[in-house]
Parts: sequence; C-alpha cells; structure tokens
Amino acid sequence: DTVNADRTFHATGIGDVTIKGTGYYGYEVNQSAEISQLTDELNSGAVTTREPVYSVTAYASPDDNNGFGQNYVEADLSRQHIWVYVNGQVAYETDCVSGTMNESYHTPEGAFMLLNKEKDATLLGDQIAGKENYYTYTQPVSYWMPFTYSGCGMHDATWRGAFGGDIYIANGSHGCLNLPLDAAAQIYNLVSVREPVIIYYSAGYTLAPAPAPV
Repeated sequence: DTVNADRTFHATGIGDVTIKGTGYYGYEVNQSAEISQLTDELNSGAVTTREPVYSVTAYASPDDNNGFGQNYVEADLSRQHIWVYVNGQVAYETDCVSGTMNESYHTPEGAFMLLNKEKDATLLGDQIAGKENYYTYTQPVSYWMPFTYSGCGMHDATWRGAFGGDIYIANGSHGCLNLPLDAAAQIYNLVSVREPVIIYYSAGYTLAPAPAPV
C-alpha cells in the first residue's frame, strides 16, 4: 500500500523532499477481496502470477518515479509556485496563491489525484448557519480542477492583481490554488483526470487559529 504513506519526491530546484501521506493518491490492496481470491486459488491449486486486488489504484506504476510517473502537477506552497510535468519535463510553470495560513483555510500537503476538470464552474463557500442555499461566497470561474474531496482545487482567480510571494499568509484562498486566468487555461489543457497533484511546503510554517464561524 502507498495510500497514506510518506514518500520521497525529487522536487524542482531543491532536491528530495518528503511528501506526507495525507493525500489519497497511490495503491491500496482490497484485503477482503484479496483473501477471497487467494483462498480460491489455494483451494483449486492454481499457479499464477498476478497483481493484488486493489481498492485504489494510481495513475502510474509503483516503480515509475516512486509511483508519481512522468505526468504530474507539483506545487511548493513555500515558494508559491506550480510546475506541470509532461513526459518527465516541465511543460508549464506559474506563480499561485494558496490557502490562508490558518487552521481552517491552509492548503493541505500530500499526494492527491486530479478528480475532475470543468469549465465555467461556480464555486460555493461555507453554508451560512440556518440559511439554506446561502453561502459565504459564490464565485464563477472559467477553469476548475479539484484535487480533494473537501473542495480544494486549482482555478483562475481574476479578482487577484498579483500572485506568488507571501500573499497567501494573510490573504490567501480558502484552500484552493488561485491562478492567473491564462495559467489556469494552460494547465487545464495539459493535465488529465487521475494525474497526481503533489503538494508540499519546502519551508516550515505556523498556522494561525481558525477564524470565527459565520
């Protein structure tokens, strides 16, 4: 199993870093199904060479770049920069703005999987307590590329006048990776669903307390 396991990753420009096993990208054996198949094979006397029965599989094989393969998105949130790799080479790179550095909104680190690609989506904030269909924000975007089931993804942020630097510390997103419009379009055209999205902080950080609920 590689899901929820720490892995070494060769980060652009800085060498090997440890990617925390807090995402869900990788392989995970379906233990009950594997036991059932092994039992049947033993009872029948079958001689076989096969892959285990997996409940989760990855985009790349485990021996290809430590399971990440040659096509992936890399985001170093300490450097506020994203690289898109295609066939093992940087195909595109851009500055970004990640989640505000507090306990509620910071962008999680780990190895994730691109879950979907959608044009002309509408993003919704937290639901306002006691008010059905009312949210803290409603934001149309041109390119939406989610990588967590909790709603973090890459998207254009045309309301921002700058990207990169230390904007994210106090004035970042709610967890998404904000991109210039042209960068979001370029990345949208380069990535495929199920590709790994590798997110790390190459420098240490502290988180402010969560903001009060609305």
